[in-house]
Amino acid sequence: MKLADEDGPGLDTADSCIGARLEAVAFDISLDASPQPVEPAPADFEEFYTAKVDVVVAALTLSCADSEVTDAAVTAALTKSSQRWNHLVNHPNPAGWVVQAGLAHAEKALRDHAPAGINRATGGYERGLSLDLAFATLPLLQRAALITGYYLEWSDAFTAAGFETPLSTVRTRRERAISFIGHHLRLDEAEVIPLVRSHLQELSERDQPAPPAMAVVRRSGRRRTVANRIAAGLAVATLIVTGGALFQAGDRVQVAATPEVVEGPSTSAKWFGPVSDGQGAFVALNTSGASRFVGSKDGTEWIKLTTWNSRAIDLRADVSSFERTGGRYVTVIETPSRYDAFVPPFVATSDDLRNWNVRQTDVGEPRRVEGLRSRFDVVANAASGGHVLVALEGSDQLDYRSFDLRADQVCVESVTPLRREYFLCDGKTIVIATPDGDELAGTTYFRSTGTGPFVEIQLPVDAVARSIVGFAGGFAVVDSNLGHVWVSTDGEAWQRATSSATANRFVLIEGGDSEGSGALVIEPDATGWRSQVVSPSGLGAAGSIPLKVEPAGVWSQPDLASGPAGWALFVTTSRPWERTGSIPGWAVVAGEWIVSQLPETATITAQSTESSTTLRFVTDSEWAQVDDDGTIVLVDPRTGSVLVEVTQEDIDQARPESLGTSRVKAQVLFSPDGVSWRSVWTSTEDAWSGSVAVGDNEVLVSGTQLTGGPITIQLDG
Repeated sequence: MKLADEDGPGLDTADSCIGARLEAVAFDISLDASPQPVEPAPADFEEFYTAKVDVVVAALTLSCADSEVTDAAVTAALTKSSQRWNHLVNHPNPAGWVVQAGLAHAEKALRDHAPAGINRATGGYERGLSLDLAFATLPLLQRAALITGYYLEWSDAFTAAGFETPLSTVRTRRERAISFIGHHLRLDEAEVIPLVRSHLQELSERDQPAPPAMAVVRRSGRRRTVANRIAAGLAVATLIVTGGALFQAGDRVQVAATPEVVEGPSTSAKWFGPVSDGQGAFVALNTSGASRFVGSKDGTEWIKLTTWNSRAIDLRADVSSFERTGGRYVTVIETPSRYDAFVPPFVATSDDLRNWNVRQTDVGEPRRVEGLRSRFDVVANAASGGHVLVALEGSDQLDYRSFDLRADQVCVESVTPLRREYFLCDGKTIVIATPDGDELAGTTYFRSTGTGPFVEIQLPVDAVARSIVGFAGGFAVVDSNLGHVWVSTDGEAWQRATSSATANRFVLIEGGDSEGSGALVIEPDATGWRSQVVSPSGLGAAGSIPLKVEPAGVWSQPDLASGPAGWALFVTTSRPWERTGSIPGWAVVAGEWIVSQLPETATITAQSTESSTTLRFVTDSEWAQVDDDGTIVLVDPRTGSVLVEVTQEDIDQARPESLGTSRVKAQVLFSPDGVSWRSVWTSTEDAWSGSVAVGDNEVLVSGTQLTGGPITIQLDG
């Protein structure tokens, strides 16, 4: 069925909606921001409904690929617009306002009921998704930005007016969407836009659901208006009693006499946390615009705490992390990778979320190597007493522009600490090496005391930068070589606290939440998973964790957290190759090489276990061929000889059978003292990653494939 509207071309709709949320690097692209032709304002809601309902339905259906979500979003948006018609009657783009209301409803529904198995791991770092999959993988609002610009033909200004959002936000969403699709299709922006227009036109040729009757919308609007007034009164009355008590004393955040109920944290990249506030409640940070902190007693209902304008620190910088460590909140503000100019990261600490001590690290500019874009990123920070430790890791990426290249022109990338080689698909080679033989990237550590500046310090040799934690009595860090744990009272003088039974990648540490609690160390050994409390004064109690999983069965590092109630450990056994798709993922050990491919990507990685060498191959090139029987042959581009062969049988055998008879994919274990442990939550659905936070009587699980917002686990249940 074809629909026409004055604001844009004919619209049809798709009958499905995928809610994966992935971000990509933004390039400088934009649409013509010329004013949209002004239409006469509808005299009433009935006139607006008659003129624009097909546009609203079509825009939401093209944005979403789940028919139930689309129907609910359309009904909710139209109902809301009927309630607020007095506000919309003179609105510059009422249809846009209704579309954004429907998108907000759809986004929440997709977040709350996200299906397992959706691929969220490719991001902008791996290539190979088809156009339809790349479009479906985009965040909902980025898909909508493509639809308003390339299908409805709305200008950026007209879309921004309808969505009641800054013009820059509209442009950024569209830029990121085009960049993401271009990354996967290996095409420039100018080549991507016509394909997107054609794809949207193809989607529009499908049938669309019928809109709800206008009379039904009006009745629903009147009922919701009455219900909302009653609910708002009850919520305010309840929160005046409970919310005021929740955040009113000691180090807790002060709130207004009438707390404002807000939407809680989700899996969006704009949310950080939740984290324990140290006294039983939870705090999360939203960085959409000004940094907004929200709090909750148990993770079920959230109220606004305070707003902090972190952008005032430097307009080129964004918040990149937020956590509570050693009794303090620590926020990192860094320059995104899209900027060429180097700005040393800022670190801000606070006791109450209102008063912040902001300091800039004194790291020098990264080494300038011709052909590379180098930067420093904060990979860990920890606080204890009056000290704050920060770890900065250097990274290097090929500067394609300096060689007048596109990413899709590189077929093989070889990386060692001292040398990078890029083998182009046309047979040419680019070699980048440091002139003095030093490694291209490294780690730098800084410490600040009191309100003083950050000063560079040294940590134990082989310290894992990302493992640094703080607790009331000091700091702890893991030795990457043997798995030993080192502790320090001030972050400068270190002593070894434990001797790992076996070197492994799963030595976990986390600072205790209360005074004198020390840090908790968790590691698997020959007898199972064990825990040990450590502090600068020596070893504390030890315990055994009822986790019947071999370390090899755990794909991603578990998450360990502490709070007033004790310690929580999140473990997942989900693996990339268990995800469904036209290109399945796999990992094979072949001699000295670990060869792997992530799902839905056209890149194969070979990493040497005997040298610090990593090669990344684009499939179907002269250096990465797939035979008719499924055998993958990787050729060393430096010598022309076969590097490794991986057969289909190798891949099949490398996919382990289910671990025992258990169907559990993820679980949370809890201990009140770091010694005695019990399982408090399990999931049989795939969960690729997750984090936990501990309150007085509950644990919050967030960031998993299972849900958009945190899962509340009652500990007395």
